[in-house]
Amino acid sequence: MPNLIDDVLGYEIGTEIEWSRQKLHILILGAYKPENAKKRLGRLRNCLIERGYSNTYIVADYPDNNKSDEDWNIYWERKSNELMLHSDLNLFLFFANCSNEGVTDELAHFCSERGEFSGCYVICEDSYVGNISTRIKAKVMRCTLANTKVEDGNDAELCDAAYAFAEMIIARRVKNL
Repeated sequence: MPNLIDDVLGYEIGTEIEWSRQKLHILILGAYKPENAKKRLGRLRNCLIERGYSNTYIVADYPDNNKSDEDWNIYWERKSNELMLHSDLNLFLFFANCSNEGVTDELAHFCSERGEFSGCYVICEDSYVGNISTRIKAKVMRCTLANTKVEDGNDAELCDAAYAFAEMIIARRVKNL
């Protein structure tokens, strides 16, 4: 079957898009407590990988190499801050009824250090939206998810939102070819 995009544009843009999806480095940041929150982050990672974004990670996917006597909380903060700077897309997730202090600090750090927000997207569940600073809300693109109960690993709305943000990054890149 012919590729309509390639036919219209006259070159193999479809191949370029697939290559860009595989190359795009995505970092997912969010609460790890309660345990279900960390599982949701892992399911989101897996969903994006299944949709072609094979370079997608949560912070816990990276090896821990804290060989000093550094406090583990400080180590994790430093680790995630360094990873954010080297990612093409940072997805910050704020779940309802979770301990979101860590992801709040990570988002604040990103906003103060990076200064550029094209690779930063925030996804919130309904009941958490009001807790994000208005200064941050004004700087980043965000998506609000209905606060629905997630059962049997079905978090389709979350995956669709993250996928849409990743596709926007790819569209910008392809547009610049």
